[in-house]
Amino acid sequence: MYIKEISLDNFQSYWDRNQIEFGKGLNLFIGSIGAGKSKLFNAFQWCLYDRTYKTLEGWLSGQERTPIELVNRKKLFDTEVGSSFELKVQIVVVHNNLDYNITRLVKFKKLNEVDQTNAKESSNWEGWKKAMVKELLFS
Repeated sequence: MYIKEISLDNFQSYWDRNQIEFGKGLNLFIGSIGAGKSKLFNAFQWCLYDRTYKTLEGWLSGQERTPIELVNRKKLFDTEVGSSFELKVQIVVVHNNLDYNITRLVKFKKLNEVDQTNAKESSNWEGWKKAMVKELLFS
């Protein structure tokens, strides 16, 4: 079994859709401070275990951190009032030449205009869970 790819939609520092493909064997991520290496690790943790790491606070579960806190800030500001978007991480693993998709997804609808002080307040967003539990799909 190996990880084939990960797709991130509006997850933390990853705006819009980002897809990273992995090769068989060892894959290294090298980058400067703030390049998104830890956020990529968080994407795996959120998708598989519904937890993320936050500096100075440690591991936070889905009960301790709301999904809106994981959304990319640019997406929060660029979304028009009344419009919807997805926070989504999908991991594709290969086992015995079959692809398995593991997905965690939350949809949001923007209810009010936001600024720097209230962008992540839940009263400004309607969020509903879809596939908040792991979905194992056979492709």
